[in-house]
Formats: sequence, structure tokens, C-alpha cells
Amino acid sequence: MRISAPAPFALTVALAGTALAESPLTPTEVTVTRHDTFINYDTDTGIVCCAHQVYLSGADADFIYIDADFDVAWSEDLDSVSYNSREILLAYDGAEEPIQSWGRVAYMPVVEASGASVRARRPRDFPDETVPAFLNAVFTVPNGIATATLLVGPEEARISVPITIPAGATEMPPVTDYLTFTPDALQIVDVIETSERRGPGELAGQITAGTGQILALDLTVQALVNADMDADPGDNQVFYYNTAIALVGPDGAPLAPMGQDTGGAIRNDYSNSISWDTESSPNTRRMYYLGSGTPGTYRVFYLTEEVGQINLAP
Repeated sequence: MRISAPAPFALTVALAGTALAESPLTPTEVTVTRHDTFINYDTDTGIVCCAHQVYLSGADADFIYIDADFDVAWSEDLDSVSYNSREILLAYDGAEEPIQSWGRVAYMPVVEASGASVRARRPRDFPDETVPAFLNAVFTVPNGIATATLLVGPEEARISVPITIPAGATEMPPVTDYLTFTPDALQIVDVIETSERRGPGELAGQITAGTGQILALDLTVQALVNADMDADPGDNQVFYYNTAIALVGPDGAPLAPMGQDTGGAIRNDYSNSISWDTESSPNTRRMYYLGSGTPGTYRVFYLTEEVGQINLAP
């Protein structure tokens, strides 16, 4: 899926590509950007709002992000394509052998430390309908490398796509290009009443604070643009975890996330997705945190970006 890359260092070209043997893939568009660093947005590493990890390419190397779209030659005999990270390689002058990717992007602008893959299935309405395949891969190359060749597929049926790597380094778009969060209310609650469907009936429960105080934060969430790198044009989606939304107290320290209200249950590390066709609608969410309950101004972060402030009354 094409997502606008930061100008002027993103190169997008229409390519025919060449196949070393018969491949069902034909590249239609490829965007290449060069990067010095990537923020690690994984909420299991550090505290993303306030003390996050940054991946460093080093003085002698650069990160290369390749975002490629492919047409697939679907047929009665071909109902799926699947290539793993060992079948997605980058070759360049001076390399003893083609290298594998170390990162991928499923949702912008989050780079995951995981090998890239290409997967697609033939649509049900074939041959009246077709679907493309997508690749979003991150490689590390020596700095100064200006051209390379992207190789996709097994050796006996591999497509070879020449790419030009821009000279200047750029950065990924900020996370707030894709989602906004507006804090609506912040209050202390003594007890969280829970109710979950278990077996033949409802299972009731309570959460109380053994130390500190529970704060309930009500938010309005608005999706702005598509962040799903594998989405077809017109199919828009954004994705986030509740732990990506941090609450920082008046003393400058982040509160401990307790979870998101999911309609009776409280879930931490809970995934949220918002999908829309032409225009997204705002969604309301309630998040719970454990802290001191000190009155004053609290700051709300979405990953690394501050998205609002809200007061907790005495």
C-alpha cells in the first residue's frame, strides 16, 4: 500500500523488473528511503513515552526501507503466494552474498525487528477480481551504497528488481500523522467493577488499589489516514495497543498502565483496530492507571508524542 514518504529523499519508481526464472510477481511501484535511526515503538522495551529504545545504523552503515507493490499472475493453478525472509534478499556491489532483511513495517510508522515476508491469496471472484502482494522490508547496508537489487522468491523462480537508494537520510512520519487522542476526563476511582461472560453465566469481579490510587482516563480516538501497509486502496485501518497510551503525572513520572475497559473486562496489552472506507468516526475509550493521585496537570502520550493535557482536581 502506498503511503506518502517524506520528501525529498523518497524515491518512488514504476518498475518492470526481471525474473531469473518464472515468477508470478510483477513490481508495480517501489519506494526506497534511507535512514540513520528508527525508534523502537515496542511497549515491551523501555517506556516508549519517556525512555524508549532507538535502533542505530552506526557510522559506517545505513538502514534502507523498501516498500514494494506487486501484481500477481493469478491462475487456476496459483491460489496463493508466500515468501519468507530467506526468500527476500538484497544484493549490492561489494556484498559477498545477498543479505536478508532484519525489519518489517506492518503499520506505519512502526518498524518491527522481524524478517519481512510476502503473502497473498487469490480472490474469490477471480478472474473478475485481482489482489496485489506487498513487501515492506528493512535492510542494513554500508553507507555510500547507491544502487542495489531486490530479490524475491526461491532461487528457481525469483524476480530481480533494481532499486536506486536516495543519498540523503530521512525519518519516518510521526505517529500522530495516523491517530489523534483527545483526553476528555480524568478522575480517581475507588473500585473498578468487572463482569465477564464465563461458562453459562456472568463472572463478576472488583479491582481495588492495594497501594496508590486508580485513575480513569476517558479518551476520544480519531483515525486520520491509513497506516496498514498491506491494505488495498480504499481499505483503511489503524492499529494500536492500550499500552501505547501513557499518562504522565505532575511529577513527570509515567503511571503504571492497568488496562483498557473492553465492555466489562479490563485488559492490558489490548489491541485496538479502526477500519473505515471514506471517513473514520471518533471512538471513545477508557484507560486505567495506577499512581499517586496527586492533583494537577497530567500529560497524555501516544507512543513518543504528547497528544494532550488534562487536570486532576483535588
